[in-house]
Amino acid sequence: MEMTCYRTIKSQDKADEWLKLRQSGLGGSDAGVILGLNKWKTKYELYIEKISEDIKPQVTSAAIEKGNRCEAPIIDLFYAIHPEYKKIETKDKTFISTRYPWMHANLDGMYTDEDGNTVILEIKTANAISKDASRKWGYWDEEAGEYIEQIPDTYYAQLIHYMLVTDATYATLVALLEKVNGTHELRTYTVYSTSEDEIELINKEKEFWKQVENREPPEMIEI
Repeated sequence: MEMTCYRTIKSQDKADEWLKLRQSGLGGSDAGVILGLNKWKTKYELYIEKISEDIKPQVTSAAIEKGNRCEAPIIDLFYAIHPEYKKIETKDKTFISTRYPWMHANLDGMYTDEDGNTVILEIKTANAISKDASRKWGYWDEEAGEYIEQIPDTYYAQLIHYMLVTDATYATLVALLEKVNGTHELRTYTVYSTSEDEIELINKEKEFWKQVENREPPEMIEI
C-alpha cells in the first residue's frame, strides 16, 4: 500500500470545527508570521491565538470578501485553460503532515501535471496600484535588461509550507492584481522551493510550536 506524507480531515471552511482544527496546528498563512515577514501580525499575537480558549471567527474586510468571491471563478478558468491537468479534490479538507504533525494546510487547489507531478494551486487577489506594491510581483531590471518575476515573501513562505505538507513538486500561484484606474491583470507564477528555505521554515515552525505546547510565549516586541 502506498504511503502518503499527509492525512486529511473533513473540515468545512469557516465552521466551528474548522476554527478549532486551525488552532491545533500551523497553517500556510502562519508561516510568514513565524518567519517575521508579516507586517500585520507578530509571533506573539499568533501565539495568543493558538493558546486562546476563546476561538474567534476570522475578521473579514472588503479585500478578503473580494478574494473569497474571485477564488472559485479563477480556479474554474485555470482548469478551463489547462484541461491537461488532473484536478485533485481539496474542498472541505484539512491536510495534516505525518512528518511534521503541527503543519496543516487548507488548499485552494491541487492537481497532477502532464509529467505526473503533484502541484499546489494557490489563488490570490492583491492591490498592485502603487509602485512599491507592484514591485512585489515583479520589476524591470535595467542592468540585466529583463523583467524579473517574483511574489511577496509571505506568499512564498505559505507555498513552501503547503509543499512540505503535501510533498508537492512545485506550486502554481494565480494572482488577480488590481492596477491603476481599477483595471485588473491576471498573472500566473510557477514557484519552486529550495532545501535551505524548507529547512529554515521547518526549524522555525518547530521552535514556535514547542513554545505553544509549553506555553512559553515569544517576545512581544520582535527586534
